[in-house]
Amino acid sequence: MLHGSCMQAAYTVRYEDNPVSTGVLVRLRPGEDDLESCLTSLGAPHHVFEYNYDGMALLWHHVDSAAWAVTVSMNVARNAPGARFSMDSDSATMPGAMLWFDRDCRLIKWRQGLMRDLKPGFRPRPADLEQQDRDDR
Repeated sequence: MLHGSCMQAAYTVRYEDNPVSTGVLVRLRPGEDDLESCLTSLGAPHHVFEYNYDGMALLWHHVDSAAWAVTVSMNVARNAPGARFSMDSDSATMPGAMLWFDRDCRLIKWRQGLMRDLKPGFRPRPADLEQQDRDDR
């Protein structure tokens, strides 16, 4: 005999931002466009990463996902610890575009794809603490 149980199901949909336009990307010219022209065309990025120590990579993405989640919990005997089972089915894909810049903020290249393919190995660009100290004076 089960002494207490609960089942929950949830379906969630999430949509954030618009995809980066391929038409805008193909107009960017590596070696000619710089950070300013790219930001003017694309707006602010979602992520900034270090690239080759003195360069940077900027990443734009959008979210278009739907997911089912089911959770079941139950007590199998009075005063016994409960048991819990969870299952998620997530069809999320996070497409994006990444642009790479050299130390002079010139565009090197760009690429579209899924975030999981674009950002492995990158780490967020650290804050310039020395500059922040100078600005605070």
